[in-house]
Amino acid sequence: MPLTWLDNVIPFWPVSGLAYGAIYPFLLGTFIAIRDLTVASRFVYACLFTQIAAAACFVVWPTVYPRELYPVPTGAGHLSMAIVQMLRAMDTPANCLPSLHVSTAVLCAVALRAGQRSTWGILCALPLALSTLTFKQHYVIDVLAGLALGLLAYFLFFRWRGFRAASTCCARYQACKSGSDSRAACG
Repeated sequence: MPLTWLDNVIPFWPVSGLAYGAIYPFLLGTFIAIRDLTVASRFVYACLFTQIAAAACFVVWPTVYPRELYPVPTGAGHLSMAIVQMLRAMDTPANCLPSLHVSTAVLCAVALRAGQRSTWGILCALPLALSTLTFKQHYVIDVLAGLALGLLAYFLFFRWRGFRAASTCCARYQACKSGSDSRAACG
């Protein structure tokens, strides 16, 4: 896929790899921070959905980002060099569309918002999403597709009334088993 003018205008900022790599502790921290079993269940289902949907996109339309166009700038510090080498070794330039970093950041932010009514998840998600561009791992279209996928998963698993989380089903089962619910509702 060719780079757009916007892809070319966004600078390569090697130290933004710190934010890019923060997706892993952000994901783990979000799951640990969720205290509501229903929110945790919805979060897991939404994350699984985005992984499967993205994998289908990767097969149907494989994209590779041309990272070779963005070597570490001469004069960059040791930290910048180490960040770039480590993250580029861990994360290949393939499977770009949609950006799972962005869709995961969106889901972390909404799960934290749903579970605790806090905005700190959004404050963490924004620099992480932007780092996918400044660390030169994704095209702008990948970021937009990742945002769309994350929002779709949010609406399907957090807002859609037709989705029943596992904890809701378990609670109904326990109520039926204990006899505290009417037999008609347990059928």
